[in-house]
Amino acid sequence: CAHCHTPSLGGIPLYSDLLLHEVAPEGSGLVDTHPGAEEREFRTPPLWGVGSTAPYLHDGSASTLEAAILLGHYGEGSGSREAFEALEGGERERLLGFLKGL
Repeated sequence: CAHCHTPSLGGIPLYSDLLLHEVAPEGSGLVDTHPGAEEREFRTPPLWGVGSTAPYLHDGSASTLEAAILLGHYGEGSGSREAFEALEGGERERLLGFLKGL
């Protein structure tokens, strides 16, 4: 997660690198509003307060943080999605609890 959701940026607990990353699935039609963004690129959003900002993803298609991880992490984010999928139930719940507490 921390590759794109960098815990601290310039000393600020941002959990983002504020960069564009190719994370949308093929054919998603995702277009970030930022000039120069490719079709599948999305700017990494900061995660502070993420527990109270549902729905998630650029279009609100994920109603939970778990769904956002599973549905919104392809391309450059696929390794993070796969690592999340490999977590045992208790580990997954601890990670989701951590995110909700940011």
